[in-house]
Amino acid sequence: MIDHTDSLTPLRTVNTKKKTSSILYKNMSKVFLLEQNLTRSRSNNNKSTEKNKHVVIAGATGLAGRATVLHYWQQGWKVTALSRRIPDYHSLPAHASMIRSKKTYNHVQIDLLDEETCMTKLKDACENATHAVYCAAIALNNVFGVEEAEKVKNQNVQMLINFLNALEAGSSQLKHISCLHGTGYYGSYVRINPIKFPSLETRPPVEGNTIFYMAQEEILRKRQPASTWDYTTWRPPLLVGFGVGSALNIINAMAVHAVMLREKGLPLTYPGPEITAVQECLDCRLLAKAFEWAGNNTNKTKQKTYNVTNGDVFLWPNLWEALAEVYDMKMADPLVKRERLRVTMVNEDREKEWKDIVQKYNLLDLKLSEFVGYGFEFTDGSLRANTMGIPTDSFAKYKYPNKGLLIAGHMSDSIEIRLDGFDGYIRTKQALVEIFRTMQRDRYIPY
Repeated sequence: MIDHTDSLTPLRTVNTKKKTSSILYKNMSKVFLLEQNLTRSRSNNNKSTEKNKHVVIAGATGLAGRATVLHYWQQGWKVTALSRRIPDYHSLPAHASMIRSKKTYNHVQIDLLDEETCMTKLKDACENATHAVYCAAIALNNVFGVEEAEKVKNQNVQMLINFLNALEAGSSQLKHISCLHGTGYYGSYVRINPIKFPSLETRPPVEGNTIFYMAQEEILRKRQPASTWDYTTWRPPLLVGFGVGSALNIINAMAVHAVMLREKGLPLTYPGPEITAVQECLDCRLLAKAFEWAGNNTNKTKQKTYNVTNGDVFLWPNLWEALAEVYDMKMADPLVKRERLRVTMVNEDREKEWKDIVQKYNLLDLKLSEFVGYGFEFTDGSLRANTMGIPTDSFAKYKYPNKGLLIAGHMSDSIEIRLDGFDGYIRTKQALVEIFRTMQRDRYIPY
């Protein structure tokens, strides 16, 4: 039996207003119906019917990679998943059927920096691959570093080269490669000048931007003419999805924050600044659907770059209401002092609290540091990000007449992908609720 709870299969619209959803959430079997109402995309609604479709997915344990693996397998593809560590979802009952299906799912534990191993071990695994999705990356120690270190840049470039060499050596049938980048291309890690608003795919890189995306893009551009494959590159904003220990992940940090407050009988506090930014993001499940769409429509998507988003915008405090809805919590007084999560959550006392919660609710045995990774620090940074290069906490120093001033966050123009035919979307608050519910189902967080 195929698990459909993480799929993007469109269903009849479900009324998700508070009164109705509160009833649905008391019956978890009905929640899974809600989880499937992710998009009204008319493109690619059916499972892949073409035989011998084989996709190789690099970075299978990250936010995007995990969602992509599950999506392609659910759509009937043969999936080869690559990562340095064994995926945590291998032990989940919800995905047991995928793990057992040796003919349609294969995981290869591999370090893409190891050139020799890639050409031996990975070459065989990529046999007859028709498509590839590259979501692998070396994570930053400082997730909000101003610039990528040259070493990190070189490592990420070498990983892609090793991957392509093995992929091409293993398969002569390769048709399409999707390569995941992000808004770092537009300068979101460069705090020199404001990012031009909105970001367009045709816009040249920001001066002084040393992130590895441009170098990887150049590799694809130079290799493509002599190859059998076309490629598409992707620049999504903040990704929302689930993954254990992923560096650029707000979901786990948000969930732990809420769970610990609820355990003490406290209301839910919003740990961000008073002045906030209008933001947008992308559900990883929707990104996975876009990957498949691009690979199936290369007449439109070859050698193109796409911005892709959920389709709505939001303010961070409003998204905290999704947590309150999941755990039936009251929101704290907005005047309550807002402490950064890395101050309140990264210490030995919190580790012990989380261990006690894991034991009490029979959750998966993960340490807090393993489960969240750099998530607390990343969430703090995300709540305070804006395009002016000024931390929102610092706006008190400036003489703005309106304390409720909203600073524009990083907005991307996503018209191009819509014009080419991809019309998937989802409300961000709905996406968060569905992700939290899936985490409850799989015993990462308590009901």
